[in-house]
Amino acid sequence: MNHTPISHIIWMSIWAGIIGTAGMEVLLQSITKSGMANADMARAIGSLFTKKLESSYRVGIMLQTVS
Repeated sequence: MNHTPISHIIWMSIWAGIIGTAGMEVLLQSITKSGMANADMARAIGSLFTKKLESSYRVGIMLQTVS
């Protein structure tokens, strides 16, 4: 039986979150820039927590990456 160390699983999960967030952000930004819709999901999620549009992007990206 092949056992994978827990540290390897944790690091792979972290990298999957970072790569997934980056890919989703590129796709949503391209939708926003094309004019089809306002798809700035990171800013929308961040503004739920900060209540300010100016500081919401960084919080939104962090929340997306962690989740």
